[in-house]
Amino acid sequence: MQLLVGPLADQRGRKPTLTSGLAVFLARTFLCSVASDDTAWLAGRIIQGPGTAAGIVVSRATIRDSFDGAEPAKILAAVTIVFALVSGQNPLLGGIINQSLVWRATFWITGALGLPRLAIVVPWLPETLATQRRVSPASEIAGYSAAADCLTSTLDATKPFCSNERGSNKRRSKRDARITANTPHNQSNKMSHTLTQFRRPWF
Repeated sequence: MQLLVGPLADQRGRKPTLTSGLAVFLARTFLCSVASDDTAWLAGRIIQGPGTAAGIVVSRATIRDSFDGAEPAKILAAVTIVFALVSGQNPLLGGIINQSLVWRATFWITGALGLPRLAIVVPWLPETLATQRRVSPASEIAGYSAAADCLTSTLDATKPFCSNERGSNKRRSKRDARITANTPHNQSNKMSHTLTQFRRPWF
């Protein structure tokens, strides 16, 4: 989902993308909380994904827009640590809520936490991406095409190394087979087999 939300933030701006993502997230959270069957719940969770990705993508893009030099790296590191800590606690908190209340309470609490975010973003979050810096859809497509070409070229460049590695593995297997065949135990077995072949019937 981040691959879809990122280009939207570059085209439309940070604030509209984040506002739309939070609105989608809250709406689908409400639908999940009132879902009557698995299909409706799963559909809500799938559409909830872009809303969640908007917060991750736009927050990092806003930091890069607002700071220069080494500051973005420091702030992004702190944000990444917070994301990791929150993500690690979510399963534990969700399990406690499900055991203590009902499974719908998870979405009620999530929605209650998301509403203040939307209330803060709409009036107070400034737009950090200037109009002249916004990217057109054609430029985004060209960028993805260039990235795909770069990946293809990289994979093509590694093919000879992979072929050499496979050849080395084959040679190594043949060498190991020869070593195993020349061990004293195998030599003894070969000699016993040879004597058995030449043994006379009355033996």
